[in-house]
Amino acid sequence: MNKEKLTKLVRLVLGILLIVVIILFFIDGDWENAFSFSLVFIILWIIPVIFKEK
Repeated sequence: MNKEKLTKLVRLVLGILLIVVIILFFIDGDWENAFSFSLVFIILWIIPVIFKEK
């Protein structure tokens, strides 16, 4: 497996894991942790895409 495929696989797995954790915190009603994990998701997934486009 080359480096690009491995990087994409790790990013995909971590993204899915973060989304599942956020959903579980929402269901549990733990809003502080859900908000903090949402910020982590935004920092790891959304912001790099914005900077990559420029």
